Amino acid sequence: MRIKNVTTAVCSLLTLTILLTGCSEIRKATSDAYNIGYQTGQEFANLGDFGTLVNSYLPDDSDTSFGDFSEEDVAAYCDSVWFISGLSAGIINSTENKNDFVSGCVDGLNSK
Repeated sequence: MRIKNVTTAVCSLLTLTILLTGCSEIRKATSDAYNIGYQTGQEFANLGDFGTLVNSYLPDDSDTSFGDFSEEDVAAYCDSVWFISGLSAGIINSTENKNDFVSGCVDGLNSK
């Protein structure tokens, strides 16, 4: 009876771990579109870091801000460049691949 309880607990923990790591980890391992999108999102994060550095040199009264990228802005950009990115990577144009690419972009942006 104890072994059954331990087995049930281990299976429950394994299932919970898989759920908590989310679908993005599974997509990262299985989707080329997601991986390319993730890299694109990371480039936005790096560009944002550079923008923050540039902002630190601007006068405090400047209305210009170079490091602010919202998830919505990045998702909209990635949605519009999917055709070029997917085609150049040789990935079939499908709704699933496009969604993976856009999701990867947002996850890549938030990776830092």
